[in-house]
Amino acid sequence: MTPDFLVTPATVTPAINDLLSPLNSAISDCAEALQTGQSPAAACQRLGDILQGLGRFQETIFWHTAALEETPNLAALYVNLGRLCIKQRRWEQATLYYEQAIQHDPTSATAYRSLGNLHAHLGQSEQALECRYQALMLRPDWATPQNQLKLGNLFLSAKQAERAIECYERSLQLQPSFQTHYNLAVTLTAQERWQEAKTAYQNALEINPDHAESYYGLCKVAEQENDLQQALIYCQQAVELSPNSFAACYTLGTLLLKLNRWENAALAYQQALELNPEFAWSHHNLGYVLLKQGRLQEAQEMLQYATQHLSESPWSYCHLAEVFNQQGQWGQASAAFLNVVQLQADLPGIYYRLGHVLRRYLETGVEAAIAEYQDSATASPEFYAETAQELKQINQLDGAYFCYRMALHLQPNRSDWYTELEQIWAAREQLQARLAELRAELAQHPEQSWLYTELGNLLSNQGEAAEARLLHRQGGILRGWQRAATREYSFAHDWFTHNIPVWTEHLQRFVNLPVNALEIGSFEGMSSCWLLDYILTHPEAKLTCIDLYFQESFGLNIAKTGSPEKIIKIAAESHQTLASLESQAYDLIYIDGNHLADHAQQDAHLSWRLLKPGGLLIFDDYEWSDANYPGQETKIGIDAFMATVQSEVEVLHRAYQLIVRKSVPANVASNVAR
Repeated sequence: MTPDFLVTPATVTPAINDLLSPLNSAISDCAEALQTGQSPAAACQRLGDILQGLGRFQETIFWHTAALEETPNLAALYVNLGRLCIKQRRWEQATLYYEQAIQHDPTSATAYRSLGNLHAHLGQSEQALECRYQALMLRPDWATPQNQLKLGNLFLSAKQAERAIECYERSLQLQPSFQTHYNLAVTLTAQERWQEAKTAYQNALEINPDHAESYYGLCKVAEQENDLQQALIYCQQAVELSPNSFAACYTLGTLLLKLNRWENAALAYQQALELNPEFAWSHHNLGYVLLKQGRLQEAQEMLQYATQHLSESPWSYCHLAEVFNQQGQWGQASAAFLNVVQLQADLPGIYYRLGHVLRRYLETGVEAAIAEYQDSATASPEFYAETAQELKQINQLDGAYFCYRMALHLQPNRSDWYTELEQIWAAREQLQARLAELRAELAQHPEQSWLYTELGNLLSNQGEAAEARLLHRQGGILRGWQRAATREYSFAHDWFTHNIPVWTEHLQRFVNLPVNALEIGSFEGMSSCWLLDYILTHPEAKLTCIDLYFQESFGLNIAKTGSPEKIIKIAAESHQTLASLESQAYDLIYIDGNHLADHAQQDAHLSWRLLKPGGLLIFDDYEWSDANYPGQETKIGIDAFMATVQSEVEVLHRAYQLIVRKSVPANVASNVAR
């Protein structure tokens, strides 16, 4: 029989209010006797007599029996006083008696149960839940598996996850149930206890193999573990079992997007939109997928909807700008990228993208382009001036010129902006001259690899990525990277190949060994591809790549190596990730992340813990400096780190890169020798 403490408030029906004053008086006398420490026998006898006269014989037996006991149970007396008040609808007095019962006996499950029922009846859900939990802790045998499940659900609704988990686990001990396993899994997922959640979902599926929500839960767990292929399998099963689940269809599209499976991703998002046509993020993501498929007009429609309904999303404007860019609509592309800058000025690469389309826009006619845009300008003159400065810093001179012209159109009395404008135009002419000079030198000296690199980087910065990629490929070949051509790698920038001779000399020791390597800062994957081609050649060699924002070309280039399974890709901030990796697990670590001194120093300290004795640590940009960041030269941070490990380190190479070896302790070295 279900215990009364689990009765819901809707089923509590108090007795008709007893208006007989003798009963009220008897209750008060009994309570006074209990509070003053007097013998309650006479008061209990009187209560029993009155109840007998009212025909309430079960209650009569209790009170007559209590009158005969030499040392009555005070907690039980208070509980029954509370029950008498309940039948008279005297809620506050009943609450007081139940609380006094608990004070006399904190182990009284009956008191907690009764007080919990009263709180529930009064709509005091938090207090009711606490009392019922305490009653169950004292008397777990009172609740059925279903009672435990319901109580767990109540705790989950109250955001008390740990207690919800306790209830679910007690329910499962009494009787396994797919619903309980599933609820437990959901709770564990919310707690980010991934492995336990995974087990609970699997247990639910053993009982109910067609439970779509459990497959979806397994999908989300696998996604958190960065196992996208397994997450995709689970999500496909969820959609197959529940094709009308918007969440499953949307997640399926997102997984396929992350795996660059554009056609299938488009179908999944279209299915999601049929189920929920107004969800703007479906429009956003489908627009991005259509962009990748080259279905530009459809992509434009989707992304325009997204920008209207996700007005604070810089990425919606960014993708829409790329659609306009590919359509050759330079004015609209420029306007969309400027919207991005207004929403999030630190979006990675945004100023390069803006500079590239503004350059194309101005090629259609400088004055005509500026006049056209002036008619629709909405930003402040200060915004355009600040944007111009950002573009100037990265040598996007056409864009900087355009933005200063816009600023002066809105506020023509700024003489300092006119000065900036003149300087930018002069610098622009110098850049064009340098490009012409490099082309001429390259025609005369096609064997000079550095000419390909410098010209390629300059052209890439100006948005001429296609020509830059061909130049970088040829530069790599001249430096001995023949596979750059045979595998048709595609790199818009080259800050690496000049290191190939030094790397070849110092990394030969790792060839054909099961090396575990780590790279901080991967960008397009140039150094990663070279390592896979020439150093990490053993089948069990691994390279962990950490980057906050991997370029899309990273995955495409890695796939061309023929060894993508050797790559462990982590898209995250380096300090957080490095702190979580296994100590002394890596033979080779390459640091090419944030070059500011403080950041580089922290990367170094965290990486040193991860490096095996005898392992190599390579710092890029050791001699980097930027006038905009005085006192943050990379060398300062690295030298500060080196000072802390000077007794444990051997310098192998010091130039623009620094290569050091972590010393092997004497006791370890002697053991190895033996």
